[in-house]
Amino acid sequence: MGSGGWVRGRRRRIAAASVLALVLLAALLVVFHAEDSMAKRGGARLEWVSTTLEDQPAVRFFLYEDVLEDFTAHCEIKDRYAAKGAEALWIEQLVDHPWRTRDPETADLFVIPANFYAAHTGWCRKTPEEFLRTTSRTLEGSDWFHRSAGRDHVILSTYFESWRQIERLPKFRNMIWLSRMSGGWTWHHPKARCAVAVMHNGPPPRPRRDRNATHRHTLFFVGQADARRAYRLRVATIKSLGDVDGGRGDNFVVGTNPGGKVDPEKKFGIPYCESSQSTGCYLAVRLTHKRFMKELTGSRWNLFVGGDDPGSARFAEAASVGVPSIIISPGVESYLSFKDRIPWRNFTVIVDPSSFLAHPKETIGEVLRRYDDDETRDRMVALQDQYSREFLWGHPESRVATNALAEAARECLFSDNQKRFHSYPFALQIYLFVFIMIIILAAIPFGL
Repeated sequence: MGSGGWVRGRRRRIAAASVLALVLLAALLVVFHAEDSMAKRGGARLEWVSTTLEDQPAVRFFLYEDVLEDFTAHCEIKDRYAAKGAEALWIEQLVDHPWRTRDPETADLFVIPANFYAAHTGWCRKTPEEFLRTTSRTLEGSDWFHRSAGRDHVILSTYFESWRQIERLPKFRNMIWLSRMSGGWTWHHPKARCAVAVMHNGPPPRPRRDRNATHRHTLFFVGQADARRAYRLRVATIKSLGDVDGGRGDNFVVGTNPGGKVDPEKKFGIPYCESSQSTGCYLAVRLTHKRFMKELTGSRWNLFVGGDDPGSARFAEAASVGVPSIIISPGVESYLSFKDRIPWRNFTVIVDPSSFLAHPKETIGEVLRRYDDDETRDRMVALQDQYSREFLWGHPESRVATNALAEAARECLFSDNQKRFHSYPFALQIYLFVFIMIIILAAIPFGL
């Protein structure tokens, strides 16, 4: 082929590549337009100009009544303040919420009020699988769900047994997930597109007059700790902190061993507790909740030590009785809720886990020297009380549902260009990748 033919062939290839690039670019712009339309209908029109506790823009939400009626008709939840039962109070706080709208056209968010926790823990006459089928049918028949591919739909679960049900809902990964961690996943569970952290539930806060004026214990910890690597911080806590002297009394630091998964004395050199012993040991019998709360309330500090995930129901239980927490948990930032409104570091002590593992007694001893005077501790407790309605589900004036809706809208409804890009469907990102590759290939003949 002569040079003229080669040039004409090259031009045809460039022209074909350019046409294909333009077609893909047009498709890309169509999807961008669709995404922008949804953003304008949802979070883009919300103005986040204030981070004060009282002044938040309304986030209108639509509640799927078919799902709510299904769970209400078949479940009777008597223990609303079970340690992990945030689902019940979430729904309770939403039913008469001032942001609720009956007109889906005006909604920013669509809430799926499914309480799989209740189904898994024996409060319902239907199985979780039956609830899954009816909830899925409701979503499949919803024009609003298909219009957004589920990306403005919100579902809550703080219970690990419920996650496998939620994962099987249509378009689960597109939904906004309210979970124990803002990462949206734990263990082998898949990651949702956008997740907001909501903490464990706990009992209603005790009034100050009903709290202990004196404390029998300096440190309190009760928790599962077996041979898995995830529990090494808890094992170190039980082994090393039972006899730490804070000068305020003894400690109540014990491990639990559900199912007898490990022999603590053989594996860790930690004995089982004898009748007169309540620290630095493993409980041989189950601790009643009444005794648990008695010992916690009689302690100056709660040790919030991460296990197989960064969270712990102990934090909510301690806050409800006015006990501040010393946090030793990698990844705890993903567990603490609503960080733009709650100054967590002003009423908790967050300890570096690696420093603790290297020198547990010295690390906690230094914490007690710095924070365990009455003035400092009382100031932390007062601040924790002030903010407790922002993160405690069981608070009589709880704002957890309100805060969760506000954060879901702000963080998950395209509040900025970076979030918008990462929330686009996978197909859109493939379009963009192909478009860039075509431009590169078209430039090769020119030596660019």
